[in-house]
Amino acid sequence: PTEQGDFKIHLVVTKEDSSKKTFDLNFRPTCSVLNVKLDVSTFTNIPVSRQKWSGWPEGITDDLTLAQIGIKREHHMSLSIAPRHTGRDVSN
Repeated sequence: PTEQGDFKIHLVVTKEDSSKKTFDLNFRPTCSVLNVKLDVSTFTNIPVSRQKWSGWPEGITDDLTLAQIGIKREHHMSLSIAPRHTGRDVSN
């Protein structure tokens, strides 16, 4: 259930096939950035390690809460899947 003071995140997810889906999510101010990423991974099937976010403030860490990072109560973000890293990605 939504409570007054929750953060409302409008999230546009772009899948590997370039299809897009929009989600309207509510999170408590005490929810950590990592918890948001973990929750999103459950319904997008994008593991946290491959999530490529746009919309988080610069310099945040996963242990900070939504109340600590300075976003508005209603915030727009996007998520896509990052490419897999292979051993061939290493430059000389």
